[in-house]
Amino acid sequence: MKLAGAAVGRFLAAPAADVVLLYGGDEGLVRARAEGLTRKVAGSLEDPFRVFELDQPGAGALAEAAAQVPLIGGRAVVRVRGVGEGFAPALEALLAEGPAALVVIEAPGLASRSRLVRVVEAAPRGAAIGCWPESLAERRETLRALLAERGLEPDTEVLDWLATAVGEDRGVMGQEVEKLALYAGGAGRLDFAAVRELVGGSAAVALDTLWEAIVRGDLAASERLAAQAIEEGLEPVAGARLLGGLFLRLHQVRHACDRGATAEDALRALRPPLFFRAVPAFRRALDSWPEARILAAVTRLHRLEKASKSTAIPSRAVFAATVRALARAAAPPARV
Repeated sequence: MKLAGAAVGRFLAAPAADVVLLYGGDEGLVRARAEGLTRKVAGSLEDPFRVFELDQPGAGALAEAAAQVPLIGGRAVVRVRGVGEGFAPALEALLAEGPAALVVIEAPGLASRSRLVRVVEAAPRGAAIGCWPESLAERRETLRALLAERGLEPDTEVLDWLATAVGEDRGVMGQEVEKLALYAGGAGRLDFAAVRELVGGSAAVALDTLWEAIVRGDLAASERLAAQAIEEGLEPVAGARLLGGLFLRLHQVRHACDRGATAEDALRALRPPLFFRAVPAFRRALDSWPEARILAAVTRLHRLEKASKSTAIPSRAVFAATVRALARAAAPPARV
C-alpha cells in the first residue's frame, strides 16, 4: 500500500505491515522514521535480540534475518540499507512468504517510479512511504509535535523562527530539538531569545551582520565577515540556510510593499518579529533590492545549501564566492 498525508502519521504510530519501504529525497527523514518504527516495534535501537541491521543483503541473508522470532517475546526489526533495483526479486519473495520480523528498508534517493516502490505498494502487507523535504508549514507542525513529545510548548514566534532556522534536513531538526529539550529540562515554555541563541548561537548573530553587509553592497565587509564565520567553524550548509531565511523575510516585506503596504506595516507584520537592531537594515534593503533580485538570491542560496551537502564540492570556497556575488549585485555602480 502507498501511504501519504495523515495516513503516514497513523501508520507510524501503529505499524501494521511486514515490510516498510522508506524512500525519497530527505535522508534525515528516512532515518528518523526508520528509527521511530524500530523503537515502536522493538522497544529500542540497540537490542541485539530484536534489532538486526543488513547492508546490501542477498536474498538468503534477508530471509534468514526476517524469520527471526525473539525468544523473549515481541517482534524483531530488520533494518535494510544499500539496496537498489536488483533487490526487487528478493523483496517480492519476502512479501509472498510473510516475514516474522518487521523489515524496514531505508532507501534515500529512490524515486517514486522505482520498481521497489511498485512492489511494496502492490503488496497487502507492504507500506511504501515517500520522505520528501517538508514545506515551511509542515516543518512548523513537525517541530510542534517533536517539542510536545518532550513536554515543551513553543509559541508561534518560536515555531516560525525555528522552522526557518533548522531548514529541511530532518536529522538537523532532531538534533536541535534535543538541544532545546536538554536546555529546558521539561520546563514547558520556550523563550524566543534563548531559543535563538541556542539554535543559532554566535553564528546566527554573525550571519545577521554578514547579511546586512551583503544587502548594502559592502563587498569588502562581506568577504571579511564570511571568512571570519568560516574560520570560527560555520558550516556552509548552515550559513546558506540562515542567509536564505533572512532573504525570504526580506521578500515577505518587499512583496507586501509592492502591493501597497507601507514599509512600517510590512515590517511590523513579520512573524517572528525582527530584532530592533535589524529593522534599519531591512528598511535600507527595500531601497535597493527589487523582488526579482531577492528571489534570485534565495534561489542561489538554496542551491548552495543543497550542494554543500555533497562532499564532491569545495563548499567553503563556494560559500565565499556566493557571498561575493550577492554583495556585488547590490553594490552601487562605480563612479566614472
